[in-house]
Amino acid sequence: MRRMLVALALLAVGLPLSGCDILVALGGGEGMACNGDPACPAGLRCVEGRCVAAGTDAAPPDQGLNEHPRPDAAIDEQRPDAASDGALPDGALPDAALPDAAQADVRPEASVADVSAPDTLADRSRHDRSLPEGAWFEVPRHDIVPIEAALRDLRSPDVSLIPFDAAIADSRAPWWNASYGMRRRVTVEHAGPALTQYQVMVEVPAYQETTSEFTDVRFVDDSGGALDHWLRSWTSGVEAEFLVELPSIPTGGSGFWLYYGNAAAVSASNGEATFPFFDDFDDNSLDLNKWQVVENTDNVGTALEQNQRLELAQNEPNRAIAVEGRPTAVRINSAQGVALFCRLNTKLIGGTCRTQTPSLWLVDSSGAPWFEAEYRGWTGDVAAIDDSLQTTIIGSTSAQTAQIVASVRLAVLDQTYGVRWIEQSNNASADAGLAIFNQTAPRTSIVNIAELRVRLRFSVGGSTACQQSSGFAHAYLRAYTEPEPTTTIGSAEAY
Repeated sequence: MRRMLVALALLAVGLPLSGCDILVALGGGEGMACNGDPACPAGLRCVEGRCVAAGTDAAPPDQGLNEHPRPDAAIDEQRPDAASDGALPDGALPDAALPDAAQADVRPEASVADVSAPDTLADRSRHDRSLPEGAWFEVPRHDIVPIEAALRDLRSPDVSLIPFDAAIADSRAPWWNASYGMRRRVTVEHAGPALTQYQVMVEVPAYQETTSEFTDVRFVDDSGGALDHWLRSWTSGVEAEFLVELPSIPTGGSGFWLYYGNAAAVSASNGEATFPFFDDFDDNSLDLNKWQVVENTDNVGTALEQNQRLELAQNEPNRAIAVEGRPTAVRINSAQGVALFCRLNTKLIGGTCRTQTPSLWLVDSSGAPWFEAEYRGWTGDVAAIDDSLQTTIIGSTSAQTAQIVASVRLAVLDQTYGVRWIEQSNNASADAGLAIFNQTAPRTSIVNIAELRVRLRFSVGGSTACQQSSGFAHAYLRAYTEPEPTTTIGSAEAY
């Protein structure tokens, strides 16, 4: 049994083992079936269809692991202090060769009934301490089998305690903070090339233990480091949408932890820390260290931060006003690009004016317009315009005279670009309605772009005065790829 624990310990720390390695770790391979010497581990030879020690002429009796006794004394005999001369029996390993988890007290007297209660090993060791931290599995005792079959056995219904993969996850992530009573594993799936500084969407349901406004939600990596995140939207009693920044996402995906269950916690949502550029326009004062007015025809327009949004207004026809954000470093290559996300109110003032054009721009380091998406109030069209002034109509709406709330995304990848326009009801926070995406032919101008600025613009046309304004509820730049990584939330664990 101790040798089996050694093998499991080696697997737990990620050491690759072949079928022969497992056989040697479990019992040296002596007595295993064979068909020629190459089939036996080193130091053994094949006699009468069984592996035996070199120099032995007769095969041992047919013994499997099921016939090996398991009294405490048998385990004690494997310990160095049990031998008078300090020597170890053949094939035994000293305690120092075992990983720390294997140093825990081995409880061979524990029966399957003793450890097959419905609670988990983590729960038992954490609460009643009937099992030590890092306790190992009780597994069915079978004949020696190849590694693939052995791993299948670990997941069979008659295995006690917790699944093997859950034990590994639990061992690499001690509980982050005792003030948070619950946690769940978040799995990231990603089939594309590796990503860097990427923000993934996590949709968190309203669990029984979460606060009504999701203020206790935290995201933590496997080393115990808190991950920056931003609460994009939430509905009390239903769910919340978080964007979580991960330092890297390898091909194949990764994972991290969701913690909650702390009624006293205040929100840790922080868009400034999560994105390379962010503003939610919620402090009623335009941040002049972040924004500057770059266009204001005849100085008759206004740019005000109020009502938890940036409001751009014009009172005269054929006028425009625009604000531009500070330069922001971006990463655009074959693996990932960048996207500007914004929630747009197309018209804050009612009436019959149809000539307003709110637009979102990405501007390169030279200050030249580089990529634009605009809503044309006089037609209801949504257009994408690139730096060569090529215009692509990507959608339209018939509600030219009414306020339209839309989530807009401008995305640029290596030599491609796209826009998504998602209409919403006037006060909705969840995306709904029309969704359109367009990609053009390859554009060589995208390569070597290392810095971009966000520009939010509002213009009016026509020949008569008509007061008009548009609002921007938030604007942020984040990493982007297609298809985007997806996340799933696992089962709950209690502290």
